[in-house]
Amino acid sequence: MADQETIKRAFDRCALALKMLPFLGQKNEKVTVRSDKGLSCEVDCGSMKYYVDMPQNVGGGATAPTPGEYEAGALGSCVSIMVRMWGAKLEVPIESVEVEVEYEIDRRFLFNIGDVSPHWKHIGYSITVISEAPKEDVKRVLELAHRQSHVRGDFEHAFDVKRKVTINTP
Repeated sequence: MADQETIKRAFDRCALALKMLPFLGQKNEKVTVRSDKGLSCEVDCGSMKYYVDMPQNVGGGATAPTPGEYEAGALGSCVSIMVRMWGAKLEVPIESVEVEVEYEIDRRFLFNIGDVSPHWKHIGYSITVISEAPKEDVKRVLELAHRQSHVRGDFEHAFDVKRKVTINTP
């Protein structure tokens, strides 16, 4: 696990490289999701895999978090990581970060019941930081973390999702 100085050095090294060679920051990323039976899925990220499932009451096996739980977790973890990175960069000691994400959803959309939109009604987070630093320094870190969280940005600024379909026979 990296300490604050290691994170700061990595931050500075990456920032310098991207400033000098902006094309290094332009990436097309990909994950592959496989589902052979039931509602569970394997998500292959290249060097890592994780699993997704649904609760038993909707036909899943309840063996892993749901897509929505990962979505909420993505927001919380992205904000937490940004707090750690910016704390390191600004040399503001952060002992711990806890982010609680709350969201409201109307699951009737899963079953095409009523005129219900498939997006969440709201999402928000509460953050608790333990730090010996002056509160103003911590607040500066928190503002940067919120602003620089790309997952938070994705939630606030919708973008088009494109779809390509291929149907094969067994």
